[in-house]
Amino acid sequence: MPVGCPLETAHRGPSARRGRGQTRSGHIYRGGHETIAISVKWALYLIGLHPEVQERIHQELDRVLGSDSKGPLAVADLNELKYLSVS
Repeated sequence: MPVGCPLETAHRGPSARRGRGQTRSGHIYRGGHETIAISVKWALYLIGLHPEVQERIHQELDRVLGSDSKGPLAVADLNELKYLSVS
C-alpha cells in the first residue's frame, strides 16, 4: 500500500496520520519481516524435499541438544550446530 494511502489511514484509524518518515519506517520494518518469513518458508520447503538433509539435521540437533531439548538454548549450543551454520 503506498505511503499516505487513504485506505491505510482508514484501516488503522485516525492515529495512523503520522509523519511520512514514520510511515515509511513502518513499511520498511514490515517488508523486512516479510522477507525473513518467506526465506524461512523456502528453507523449510527445500529441507522437506530432501529426507537425507532432514536426517542429518535431526542427528545434529540430537547430538548437541540431547534427548531433553526442552531446556533453554545457549549460545554455546548454537556454536555447536556446524551443519546448520551459515558459513
